[in-house]
Amino acid sequence: MNHRTAWLFPGYTPGQHISEQSLMHRLRGLGIDIKAARNAALHDLTKEIDAASLADLLGYSTQVMNIHAARAAVPMATYPAIGALRRGRAAGADPKHTAAGTPTPPTQGRM
Repeated sequence: MNHRTAWLFPGYTPGQHISEQSLMHRLRGLGIDIKAARNAALHDLTKEIDAASLADLLGYSTQVMNIHAARAAVPMATYPAIGALRRGRAAGADPKHTAAGTPTPPTQGRM
């Protein structure tokens, strides 16, 4: 193992990370169910951020993230309007101000 590296999961070759296949084999060797771990992480994330924003951030479809949110028993009413806030406006708010009432800095393109 190459311990003198900045990689979180260092590989055997200096300056290289461990391959996806090697990591999966190691996790399985430790008795970790990879699918269950991924699904648990997604369920937990849906409790923290709305499904649409999470899908956008992680590259999943909104439908898939809505399924994870439903399985995690997350009521949709508990989500903040993150997408609107990211675009600089809340529903019914002045588009030049955030929900907190502070001016939104100009942005170039989508965040």
